[in-house]
Amino acid sequence: MSNDQSQSQSASRRRFLQSAAAASTVAGLAGCVTGSSSGSRANSLTFMQWSGEFGETAERVLKEPFEEEFDVTINQVPLPSPSDMLSKLQAGSADFDLVSHWDYTLYRGVQNDLFQEIPLDEVPNVRDRVRDQFNPTSVQYDPGSEPHHTPYSVSGWGMTYNTNAMDEPSSWEDLLTDEMQDNVSLASWMSCWLGVAAKRAGVPFAEIPNRMDDIWNAIAEFDDASQTWWGTGQEMERLLTDESVLAGSFWFARTYRLRVDNDVPVRYTVPEEGAPAWIETYTIPNGVEGGKKELALEFMNYINREDVQERFGRELRYAVPYSFDDIPSDHIYSDHPELPLLNTERLEPMLQDIYNSNYNTYTNEFQQRTG
Repeated sequence: MSNDQSQSQSASRRRFLQSAAAASTVAGLAGCVTGSSSGSRANSLTFMQWSGEFGETAERVLKEPFEEEFDVTINQVPLPSPSDMLSKLQAGSADFDLVSHWDYTLYRGVQNDLFQEIPLDEVPNVRDRVRDQFNPTSVQYDPGSEPHHTPYSVSGWGMTYNTNAMDEPSSWEDLLTDEMQDNVSLASWMSCWLGVAAKRAGVPFAEIPNRMDDIWNAIAEFDDASQTWWGTGQEMERLLTDESVLAGSFWFARTYRLRVDNDVPVRYTVPEEGAPAWIETYTIPNGVEGGKKELALEFMNYINREDVQERFGRELRYAVPYSFDDIPSDHIYSDHPELPLLNTERLEPMLQDIYNSNYNTYTNEFQQRTG
């Protein structure tokens, strides 16, 4: 992406900053009114967030500016794993007030009555800006009559490929050629392989349980072509960087960083068949009440302000499921390959009732077939 700035781009940038500043002032005042109406907003809370690069960026771009603007303290602690987090809640040993995690653990947590309902009128930046496909009042991964989360970022399990080795692929089938034999790696996470195999086999997500033979056939094709099934994002970054593999399932944000920051010749695309998507969600556990809950809602509202999301996007480059009134032409969100696909079947969240009810069975079968 070019960094050249024309006069029109500069003007657009100024308009964005002016509107963002105005939004920031209004949102800040609204927050102060909310906090002072009851006089009970807490001065601190504990926030469980991903570790690694995501958590470090959230601390720098979300947590620290919020602390400064609202004169509060956010104690950010690492998420051990989404499943471990749920176990802590179920055991009654949770010591956090707000947690960031994925849509599949959101579904499990709501099913087990671990998260409380979110009053969206107290989170207007979500209520007013969220895209229809991700509206927390109507998504299948938040069961129940009322929302229990606010969405923050979203990513597809699309395809990353080495631009020196192949032209832009259009289909998952492009990984299965003789030239790509043993030069492919897909994620070993069920949230990836189940959705990718379903897309490759032309199986709608709702029909997965009745068409697992087609999906296992697609898995066999991928397994034959793959050098390995990667287990961590760091592993796939290494495989792509040293060209041990030339293509596979990955995320746009990590691909962009490899290409722009590390000069690795890779790009990202979403094949024509589509790809599964995951959603990062924010939830408040049951039992968090009063001033702690009020501050948690304030934080959820703050991180979904346009200017804050614009700042986050410059750092980490994941898509966000929100609409922007104005965005600088040099910003990644002005040319993000996933944003135009968010309201289409090209990027489709997994159906969590199917995912969760079959997780152990499908995972064991996958390990036997690919082990």
